[in-house]
Amino acid sequence: MHDDRRAFLDGLLATPAPAGYEARGQRVWLDYVSEFADEVHTDAYGNAVAVHEGGDTEFAVAGHGDQIGLVVTDVDDEFVRVQAIGGADKTVTKGQHVQIHTEDGRSDTSELQSQ
Repeated sequence: MHDDRRAFLDGLLATPAPAGYEARGQRVWLDYVSEFADEVHTDAYGNAVAVHEGGDTEFAVAGHGDQIGLVVTDVDDEFVRVQAIGGADKTVTKGQHVQIHTEDGRSDTSELQSQ
């Protein structure tokens, strides 16, 4: 993979974009594809759109733009309790490392114990 493409992919994957909060991830994608598109924008439904005009071939690329996300519901001396944002399946998140984002920034990776 070319270095610029790898940098784009790494940046996109490192940008938090859970369901309902996709704008930062969309901006990373729009900034990258704007080099290849005649027009880029987001619409009222939150879709990020890049349009390339001209040529004999028309095509569309579509994808789902949010990440699995959790919201902290309680913190005590032993646990950080969370609830899924969107459709995160407990079997997918159980035992996974997570990053906690606060007003002060991102925490170190922690292990999530799903209940």
